[in-house]
Amino acid sequence: MPIDNDVYNRHAAGWWDEDEPLNLLHGSVTPARFGYFVAVLHRLGRDPSGLRALDIGCGGGFLAEEFARLECRVVGVDPSVPSLETARRHAAQSGLEIDYRVGSGEDLPVQGGEFDLAYCCDVLEHVTDLNQVIRETARALKPGGIHLFDTVNRTWASKLLAIKSCRSGA
Repeated sequence: MPIDNDVYNRHAAGWWDEDEPLNLLHGSVTPARFGYFVAVLHRLGRDPSGLRALDIGCGGGFLAEEFARLECRVVGVDPSVPSLETARRHAAQSGLEIDYRVGSGEDLPVQGGEFDLAYCCDVLEHVTDLNQVIRETARALKPGGIHLFDTVNRTWASKLLAIKSCRSGA
């Protein structure tokens, strides 16, 4: 059964609204995954400050804003124009400079070898060509660049809880 990715267009205005379904990702997951990603960078001897970071599937900009607050130079890419509009508005209201671009993981609108860090969260389970996303991510990274990601396990339980609940609740 295909995933309804149009949910990100229909509910884009609600990314930062605590009463909206898409905000569930922010309040419940963003702090833990961001903390983990920063810890991994430190373990690898990389100070996030000043890194050029690519947020693949940035949605409303939750992680893009967190990395921008660490003084990363962030480019966020997402196919949902309404989600990017919400992300741009929120970043501006927060005084953060983030370059948001329309695109997909399969065809990133960036130059090759441009980024120190690429990350994607809750994205890989939505793409049409996983191998192409990995190739594009590798192309975007500088030699020695770091790719961080998380995704939903492809079990029946996780599919029922994460994917179907997002589809029906949003």
